[in-house]
Amino acid sequence: MIKITSFSNPKIKDVARLRERRERTKSGLTVIEGIREVAAAIKAGVEITEVFICPSLYEGQAQGDVEKILEGSKAEVSEVSREVFEKICFGDRSEGILVLGRAKVKTLKDLKAKKNPLLMLIESVEKPGNLGAILRTCDAAGIDALLVCDPATDIYNPNVIRASLGTVFSVDVIAGSREDISAFFKNNRIRIVAATPSGNKNYTSLDFRAGTVLALGSEMNGLSEFWLKTADERAFIPMKGQADSLNTSVAAALMAYEAIRQREGA
Repeated sequence: MIKITSFSNPKIKDVARLRERRERTKSGLTVIEGIREVAAAIKAGVEITEVFICPSLYEGQAQGDVEKILEGSKAEVSEVSREVFEKICFGDRSEGILVLGRAKVKTLKDLKAKKNPLLMLIESVEKPGNLGAILRTCDAAGIDALLVCDPATDIYNPNVIRASLGTVFSVDVIAGSREDISAFFKNNRIRIVAATPSGNKNYTSLDFRAGTVLALGSEMNGLSEFWLKTADERAFIPMKGQADSLNTSVAAALMAYEAIRQREGA
């Protein structure tokens, strides 16, 4: 095991560079931090290339979890000082383990159509935290796949991974253009329900039991005109106060669980 205490160590500089999207795209690597997140990545078959640990941060209750992860990893392990670890970590939950992983971005070719699927589509969500929260909803509700259309943020942004608690690795996340994705829906007879404040039907009045995709846009711009015109239904969520819409991740959760309620009731 290598021990690192210097900020100028080449390995530490390599990790720091992965803060930039262009470096992650160029190398095909991302930073995965946290015990649950790393465990989820390994379970999903993500290739782990390097491991960095800081024992003083995980000693005690979490030590067994980290040791289990290390036992199953063939990657080189470096022990770093607390100061160095704080430099390379992303979130405010420093759990003492951070790895570099090579996660595959899936496309429509990887998506297998099933009978009466329940899918979710997100268009140009800017904030990693929102995408992470939506992924947690998809994982919890059993959504068959999350399709990210023309993403403004990269799927394996370290902040998305942290915000999703690693569920970005347990959910089928598919990236693609709006043209290709809409053609997939049409070819597989999947009904598109667009969430929009200008919708003409309350989301609870719609029938989600057939093959459906729940389409949501960014908080700033909502869904593009392309999806509003392509949609089979335009649904709104009732708003009783001054705001005209909810946070995207909250809206996604409401619609997903309404669909699950109907399907389980059926």
